[in-house]
Amino acid sequence: YALTMIFQNPSTVELVAERDGIELILRGMKLHKEDVTVQMLGCAALWYLIPFCTDELNNVVMSVLDFAMGGHPNQVSVQKYALAVLVKCLHAKPMLIQEYGIDLIDAIAYCVEKHRDEPCIVKNGCALLSKISNYEKENVFAVVASLDLLPLFIASIRKHCSYPQVLEQILSILSKLAKRKTMATYIVQTRGVASIVAAMMANTTHAGIQYEGCQSVLNMSRNIGLQKTIGNEGGVYAVVDSMRFHPEDEGIQALGVACLSNLMNVHENIEMLVLAEAKSVLEDVEHSDKRLFKKVEVITVAISKIEDSGIGKRAKPKRRTTSRKDPFVQNRMKDTLQTSKRRSLFGSIGCMFDKEDDQEIYQHHT
Repeated sequence: YALTMIFQNPSTVELVAERDGIELILRGMKLHKEDVTVQMLGCAALWYLIPFCTDELNNVVMSVLDFAMGGHPNQVSVQKYALAVLVKCLHAKPMLIQEYGIDLIDAIAYCVEKHRDEPCIVKNGCALLSKISNYEKENVFAVVASLDLLPLFIASIRKHCSYPQVLEQILSILSKLAKRKTMATYIVQTRGVASIVAAMMANTTHAGIQYEGCQSVLNMSRNIGLQKTIGNEGGVYAVVDSMRFHPEDEGIQALGVACLSNLMNVHENIEMLVLAEAKSVLEDVEHSDKRLFKKVEVITVAISKIEDSGIGKRAKPKRRTTSRKDPFVQNRMKDTLQTSKRRSLFGSIGCMFDKEDDQEIYQHHT
């Protein structure tokens, strides 16, 4: 505990590292592996020391998995600090992913499943699984399927809607899982698209959420049979709004154009592009990749044909958009930590909430 207080002064961290502080902490965690407080504070102290212990990272990960996470699976505080340490370790040395493989994935997935109500655990757990999937994709997919975590991720969007950083990481892992056709189909069939769209609509100015949301929609939209449902659940409007609110973000612009290029295979989706005023958004696209403009041209031509036929003018929108002609209710939403206020946009987008939850949710947010 004294070390965690001392480490508030950054200059002391390196000093402790030079005096074998890491080795002493790991030894203490091993000798007192049954003590919850020792494991929690040991992980907290290690979190500060990781930048100075690249040679000891293997031992750190092993101790965290065996003594902290494995020894105290029901202790929220221990699991929270342990995941935070793993995030730093894998960021500093990605090769650890292949070294610990399935044991690492199992520990993280079980932790998220066990403590799904904890925002910090869900955030770091999803971030870790998303990163690991870049190296151990098949193992991550297998563990997610065996623990039935996909419904948990979708439900977590509702549960942690007040935490933008948590939503970003949930959408990140969903975008990876949506690359597999069976999982993309499951997300769509369980109204996961509506949850993703609601998260995007409520955080239009958050670039991370918009990027991961567009990536999720893009991966699902590669399946032709899902394109109509994605449009009906508000996917078209969410993507157009992402592009509208982030005109200078090349990543979001590229993903948005790719999404719309897939979704325009369905006639009804093109009508939604007209209602969302997508043409003006596409005309303002700026990107270093000139090949992107070929897709923009194709989409723009399709929109113009609908406009000329008058179908778009007669069509009735199934969802609201954040078009300037379609104002949303503006309100302020406080998170449970009362740390700051952020602007939110809510509309009748068919939303991510179950019907019986609608009244309670809207009362909370207004």
